[in-house]
Amino acid sequence: SRDDLDASNDRELDIYVDHHHANVTSHEHALRTITNNVFSVIINIEQAAHLPDVYSKQENAHVPPNPYVTYSTADTHHLCRTQILKSTCKPIWNHQQAVKLSVEHLFNEKKTFILKVWHKVNADIETAPEKSGDTVLGFVSIDLSALLSGLQQISGWYNIADTIRNIQGQLKISIVPQEDLLELKRFKYKSNENETTTNSHRSTSTISGNTSSRFSNDLSARTVSEERKSLRFINLIVISKYSRVLGLLQLLIHR
Repeated sequence: SRDDLDASNDRELDIYVDHHHANVTSHEHALRTITNNVFSVIINIEQAAHLPDVYSKQENAHVPPNPYVTYSTADTHHLCRTQILKSTCKPIWNHQQAVKLSVEHLFNEKKTFILKVWHKVNADIETAPEKSGDTVLGFVSIDLSALLSGLQQISGWYNIADTIRNIQGQLKISIVPQEDLLELKRFKYKSNENETTTNSHRSTSTISGNTSSRFSNDLSARTVSEERKSLRFINLIVISKYSRVLGLLQLLIHR
């Protein structure tokens, strides 16, 4: 019946909300307990290659850049950066620093770790970056979620892309976690398992609801069919009685 279907849908919604709330609560609890939503890593920015020449107004020509790299961390409001090197398309920094990064880099696929490669217009000024003069050569975007899949570190050469996705060289970098991410790995597995269970339940409930709906429709169709048959039977009885009355009247008239 309609009431049964509504009750079934209400139960399905309640179960889904309960599962979703439990999943969110577990997620928030795990994020709070894993080192205040951060994890420790060592970042090693080794070198870059094939950086483009830049235009110099003073020399009225294209010259090698004065490159440096910046990136943001979770334990400071200031940008971290490498040393500023002068006039080179193949800088070697060997920059190494222990920092803390947000666990959002591990769980949120859209939140990648971003590094910016700059050209310092005046290499004698240590302040960086200078928005009035320094130029961004390009960006490096690294997906850190692979660290939850068993990788001990992320390392290699990464393309440096500008704002229109043209390649402006390559950056060699490594990111090594300094703490056991096993708890985060377990949490991710459990989250995926809960999500799969919830989706499976919703699919089963949907199938059950569809089955109930089809049964209700079939029952309605059968009821209509039976009513039509009953009406036909009644019509036949009425016609039969009417024919008998007519026959008796005709006999009386002939007498």
